Amino acid sequence: MITVLVGVILIALATAMPATAQEGPRIRLGKEVKPLDGAILFCKRNSASCEPHEAERVSMSSARMVELVFVNLIVNAQMEYHEEPNGRDDWDEKASFSGDCEDFGLVKKRFLISLGWPPGSLHIVIVKRKADDDDKVRHAILIASTDQGDYVLDLLDKKDGVLRLWNPNEFNKVIMVWGADAKWYAPSEEPVVSVATQ
Repeated sequence: MITVLVGVILIALATAMPATAQEGPRIRLGKEVKPLDGAILFCKRNSASCEPHEAERVSMSSARMVELVFVNLIVNAQMEYHEEPNGRDDWDEKASFSGDCEDFGLVKKRFLISLGWPPGSLHIVIVKRKADDDDKVRHAILIASTDQGDYVLDLLDKKDGVLRLWNPNEFNKVIMVWGADAKWYAPSEEPVVSVATQ
């Protein structure tokens, strides 16, 4: 397993790091919105994980890319996706064996923070995927904000470990973003404020 992960990470490094230092795409925030009920309950239970922070962009390096790829791969491999019953929306950052998309994102965020990533650089984003026909179906991903753009960590990522930069066009709709200041925002197509310049 370790050998496979090392090989995948090396491949990912060769393909995921931009060839230049030019800034890549990033999500931008618009107006503040009401968070989902699951997020509200999560913060009531885990206030320390919902404290406001300064928005930051991590300076990317090969080591930082290894951390992103490793955490994304290991959580996706170790956790089993478990869809919650209708009407329930429980968020758990300490899930270890199973959970839904928000849990995957929260676990990855916790792991990256333990590796030294600043909390203000990691953001849960709620989207509607193009593959979902039901308008009520939402999907959560984790965004890592860096000086090379925002990288997407998704439980649906392929096992090749390659991370993709943020691209809103891959979704039917971007619903809301958890900002570094612990507030939730609708996305903006205008450069109102980015997740790293609040």
